[in-house]
Amino acid sequence: MDDKNTAGQSFRFRTLFPRASQLFRIFGIAIDVRKIFLAVLGIGMIWAGNLLFAMLPFAPESDEPLAPPWQEIDRQLFAASNDTAPSIFNGLLPEFLQGRLPKLSNCAGLLLEPLRQIAEPAWNMLNFQTSWSEVAYSWTQLLWALLVWSFFAGAITRMAAVQFSQDERMGVRTALKFSSWKFLSFLTAPLLPLLGFGLCWVLCLVGGVVGRYLPGAGEIVLGVFWFLPLLCGFLMSLILIGMTAGWPLMLSTISAEGSDAFDGFSRSFDYVYNRPWHYFFYLAVSGIYGAFVILFVFIVLFSTVYLSGRGVSTGLGIEQTSTLLQSAPNLLAPNSQGLVGGVADPAALTTSIGNKLATFWINGLAIVFVGFVHSFFWSAATVVYFLLRQSADGTAFDRVYMSEEETEDDLLPLVGVADSDQPVIERPAGPKDDGAE
Repeated sequence: MDDKNTAGQSFRFRTLFPRASQLFRIFGIAIDVRKIFLAVLGIGMIWAGNLLFAMLPFAPESDEPLAPPWQEIDRQLFAASNDTAPSIFNGLLPEFLQGRLPKLSNCAGLLLEPLRQIAEPAWNMLNFQTSWSEVAYSWTQLLWALLVWSFFAGAITRMAAVQFSQDERMGVRTALKFSSWKFLSFLTAPLLPLLGFGLCWVLCLVGGVVGRYLPGAGEIVLGVFWFLPLLCGFLMSLILIGMTAGWPLMLSTISAEGSDAFDGFSRSFDYVYNRPWHYFFYLAVSGIYGAFVILFVFIVLFSTVYLSGRGVSTGLGIEQTSTLLQSAPNLLAPNSQGLVGGVADPAALTTSIGNKLATFWINGLAIVFVGFVHSFFWSAATVVYFLLRQSADGTAFDRVYMSEEETEDDLLPLVGVADSDQPVIERPAGPKDDGAE
């Protein structure tokens, strides 16, 4: 019996690498106008919400206005002036790309931007120096990010799940209907572990109150029973790690299974802690692959901006074209030969109508790039979920929840499997299903 189990474990390990080849489908799933559109809407909602939150009475004071999303992406891609591709590639690159390619490590880090939107406010709340007003502001940001992505990322992961499992493309309207229907599940799945975290925090708080107000012996009592706060701290650490690593899987679980918040929470924690090597292997492969994909998309968009300007300049002239495009966002602003963008002095910028209109279109291209990054993140989370699910219980990739309403939209439901390798798909009965020709 032990030998049989060992053989089974070995077989599953050997199938880890062939299974990981499915990760290379992520780009084809993510490069979808509809998913990018939903991601852009979500990004816009996050940005608009943060603009409003900056006006709240407990918001921290800042002398600088909130930067648009593409400026934040630009900061992460080019964290330092020398944070560009190694010079060994410069001989293979056209002049306008030299010195403008981000490092692959920066591209890989950029993929974590959706996760950063909930992680940063959460970590801010745990700082010793954080005031009550800063805690309130961080909670506002965290809850808003969860609200926005519960709706838009729920729709994106639903579209990705159907496309990966059924090779069917789901419409935006149908995906948004699903995310509306499952909105409370998407939202409450990450809140469930937060309840456990809060309980442990309250227990530590009670211990602190006892130690503070117990005359003379408070510190001694705390010292004797300090193993209890340590136990609570250990549990809170596990919860934070599980939530940070498992939040994308929660949304993917609900999208693929049509299940509730508890199923999303329990499956994600189960995969993170019971199959950590599978999970982090898939993350590593998708992260490396995603870094090359992000770099490729950046090169395409960057070259698009430059070549369009260079082409127009042959008729308009370089000087006038440079003036027309000098307000282009730094993310996609090639400054070779002074053709486009990168003007450091705001007073030197033109305010012509043509300049504003050209900048509008290039800004649109920049936000599409940011949207693709988010689309890739959520598509990758969905594919990784399917891989983890199959490695855990052998469930076939093409098993996905389909509602009757989605069936009416020509999406076929998967109602059963004959075995782990041969799924049985039954089509709903219709007027042509009675056997008559």
